[in-house]
Parts: sequence; structure tokens; C-alpha cells
Amino acid sequence: MRYDGRRSLTRAGVWASATTALAVCTVATATALVAGRWSAIAMLIAVAVALGSYWWMVTAEARRPALRLRAVVFAIVVVLGVGVTMAPQRSGDVWSYAIYGRIVAVHHASPYRHVPDEYPDDPMLRYVSPAWLHTGSVYGPTFTAFSAAVAPLAGDSAARTRFLYQATATLAVAGATSRRLARSARSM
Repeated sequence: MRYDGRRSLTRAGVWASATTALAVCTVATATALVAGRWSAIAMLIAVAVALGSYWWMVTAEARRPALRLRAVVFAIVVVLGVGVTMAPQRSGDVWSYAIYGRIVAVHHASPYRHVPDEYPDDPMLRYVSPAWLHTGSVYGPTFTAFSAAVAPLAGDSAARTRFLYQATATLAVAGATSRRLARSARSM
């Protein structure tokens, strides 16, 4: 192996810096997803570290691109994996999707004309945010049709319902990401 002088050492340092920043950003982002169970302070610290390490990674990459596609894909898979296995902490939207879908598929009614509170025996009703109990669906007909298709697959299980919606979101992100990565690879 021949010595290329200072330039090779600089490239190795930039690669390590961007890769290290990506690793820190990945761990911090995954921690932020989990930290909501611990405390708001822990989540705030995790988000701050994630943002700082993201800035560090972008800055290092802008100077000299060195991140490997494999490392980026691995980071994405880790964060999406944590996201799909964790129950939502700050949003109850998934339960609104579920109840409006169940109004169509199980109760055979329109979620635009009927509100969740009209179905007191529905097992998903207890998870719906009180702010939405007396409100008809605010989602468009395509998404409502999708949530109606999910309802029979999920059945009465809250865990299965949550998992199906989170897995669908993960697949959508993975699809968009792979499309973007494929476009980037073609342009290189």
C-alpha cells in the first residue's frame, strides 16, 4: 500500500466524521422515539443530539462526500424499525384512522355523517382522543377506503391495528426512500 500523503488521511477523517455523525444521529433519533415513555427532558435531549449530529453529518458530507449508501440504508432501517415497534407517544391519529375505517367496514355507515361516539361498544373507541369523539371524518375518501380495508385485517385488536398502520407508513417511507436512492444512484 502506498502512502498518498496528507490528502488520504483527510479523506479517512472526513469519512469517519460523517459516518460517526450518522451513527450518533441514528441512535439519537431512535432514542427520541423511545424517550417519550421516559420524560419530556430525555426526549428533548435526544432530539437536540439528533439535530446536532444531523447538522454535523450534512456539513461533513458537503465538504467531501464520503458516506456509503449501505450505512445510510442501515440507519434508515434502524430508525424505521424502532418506529414501527413503538406505540405512538404524542399522537392518537392512528386511533382516528381505525375508528373511521371501522365505521365503514364494521358498522356499515358513513364516517362523514356519523361520529365515533355513536358506537360506544366499538373496541377502538376507548383509544380515540376525546377531541375527535364528536367529529366526523376529516380524511378524504381514498384514505377512508384504505382505513376501511385495514379494519377487517386488524379485527378488534388494538396492537394489530397500530402495527398495520405503522407498518404501512414504514413501507411508504421505505418505498419513497428507495425510489429517491435509485434516482440518486442513476445520476452518479
